[in-house]
Amino acid sequence: MKSTVSPDALRRAVERSTRLSAALERRSVPPGHERSANVQKFLASRRSA
Repeated sequence: MKSTVSPDALRRAVERSTRLSAALERRSVPPGHERSANVQKFLASRRSA
């Protein structure tokens, strides 16, 4: 049986999984942290690839 998952539900699941994985590995990002311009550019290039 195949079920359709909405893009929003998939995004939330990925965000939750990433957040929990980071917490387990003690590499959580503190609240209010802002990424540098270089990191933003790097992430944008990874998303477009």
